[in-house]
Amino acid sequence: MHEKEKDSCLAKDGWPLLNSRYIPLEIIGKGGYAEVYKAFDIKSMKNVALKINLQVRDSAYESVIKHLSREIKTHKKLDHPNIVRVLDNFEMDKTGEMVIVMEYCSGPELRSYFRKQTCLP
Repeated sequence: MHEKEKDSCLAKDGWPLLNSRYIPLEIIGKGGYAEVYKAFDIKSMKNVALKINLQVRDSAYESVIKHLSREIKTHKKLDHPNIVRVLDNFEMDKTGEMVIVMEYCSGPELRSYFRKQTCLP
């Protein structure tokens, strides 16, 4: 098991089929409130990225849902070749955790790219 997968919200139970179409393949990032997975979409037959927003304390749940809804709505309006598109969103069946499905981009993390680049064209 990959080091990042040890505490993953999905890998502990095996890789489940999500929303009847997404198969998580590996965890590619983790933060305080979300985990990001490379996954395969069996409907489009393409790799995608799944951002799974981890459950928070009940007192903050409504605030988090409001924030995520706003993030999804705003992100779906963006249309630019240099911006990753949001393709779908759903709640996980058993846990109610929100999942945002985005285009998958291979390569280094944006953070490491910005550390190396002093100016962008």
